[in-house]
Amino acid sequence: MKNLAVKENFSIGGAVAQTKISLSPTPEMFLYIFNSQFCGCQAYDKGGAVISSIYTIVQDCRFQNNSAEIGGALACSSGKINNSHFETNNAQKTGGAIYIFPNSELNTSHSTFTGNQAIGGGAIHGEANTSISFEFCSFENNTAGFRHGAGFQ
Repeated sequence: MKNLAVKENFSIGGAVAQTKISLSPTPEMFLYIFNSQFCGCQAYDKGGAVISSIYTIVQDCRFQNNSAEIGGALACSSGKINNSHFETNNAQKTGGAIYIFPNSELNTSHSTFTGNQAIGGGAIHGEANTSISFEFCSFENNTAGFRHGAGFQ
């Protein structure tokens, strides 16, 4: 998907939802989101703007004012995020901007996380056995009710 402008959608899980269609996903199964904006989206459950259980690539995107119970902007399994911005997203539980499913790996570069909030993991929350890497990222004014304003786990 590319060049999307998604505003003020409400759903059970994400304005964009992609789940596995096979119990054994192949390497070519992925979700690619490029040059898109998600603003004011809400989800009842996970991923205010996007929920994906397959490999997810987010490139040159902006997520602003999205909310969900878990993963205010994005809830995903393994993937990459590059040159993207997460601003003022909110999760009622964990992962103000991003929630990462258990046993997953997320590589993040050249991205900003500003003013996101949740009870746990104001910017990002990763579950058990999660690996998250950051390269040239900035975190500013992210808040958590009781643990990890910017961090995870």
